Amino acid sequence: MLRLQTVQAKDRDLLWNINQKYLYEMTSYYDDPMDENGNYHYGHFDDYFLDPRRVAYFIYNDNVMVGFAMLCPYSNIGQNPDYTMAEFTIFPLFRRKHFAHEVAKMILARHPGKWKIKYNEKNGGAKKLWNIVAAPFKPEVHHLNEEETVLSFEVVGKIIAACGNDCAACPRYIAHPYEKTSEELQHTAELWMKIGYRDHIVTNEENSCTGCKPENWCRYHVVKCCQERGISTCGDCLDYPCDNMKECFEVTRSFEPSCRKMCSDEEYELLKTAFFEKEKNMNTKRMKKCSKQNA
Repeated sequence: MLRLQTVQAKDRDLLWNINQKYLYEMTSYYDDPMDENGNYHYGHFDDYFLDPRRVAYFIYNDNVMVGFAMLCPYSNIGQNPDYTMAEFTIFPLFRRKHFAHEVAKMILARHPGKWKIKYNEKNGGAKKLWNIVAAPFKPEVHHLNEEETVLSFEVVGKIIAACGNDCAACPRYIAHPYEKTSEELQHTAELWMKIGYRDHIVTNEENSCTGCKPENWCRYHVVKCCQERGISTCGDCLDYPCDNMKECFEVTRSFEPSCRKMCSDEEYELLKTAFFEKEKNMNTKRMKKCSKQNA
């Protein structure tokens, strides 16, 4: 299973070494010379361990490192993005396995906001990848010169359901642009049984979700209740938190220990964002509503 591991200060030399190999590969498209020590210059490298606006990830497939990515907030077109894909690669041995596409989606989902991604027109693989990944967000296309292109787009953040779940982080959510592969849905079905959400492995069709609807089964009938009251979420309700939602929050919390035990760190963080922060999301929404009423 693909996962992201944040690069720590202790990993500096490892990141430097694999980035040097990547920079060598990029000399197919850029005329960057080596220095007297046989290295390629890389400005701001140490800032990835000093500047909180920069982040780097090692990319793993299970326990095997298959690539890396480096993000920064600086633009090539005079704008102020939240994130720029400074470097991104899947190592040659692991290419043509669709890893790049899946990892790119994971990174964008983890970092909603305004994005800039640059590629060299001579790099056909990068051009194809980034145009496919950015397509759902309707990117603006900026041509820096004959060889370099920048895609500018915005990734929407949380999609808060009626009960407070974050659909954007949910591994079952398949509404555009959060489509999942059959393998991803199958893995989620297996994970659901492992942590106790289901007592058997369900089909991908049963497991996938495009968002809450009144006709969908729900133990707490949240969407139906919100619809009857003319509100979008429980946080908009004058009776919040009612006994029904208190029970909902309590039952959700009861699954957290098993998730911590049974899930990988990445799986747990995903489920935490999707489900275990629902009460926090509703409380935030409630406070914002009250602030507007008191303004």
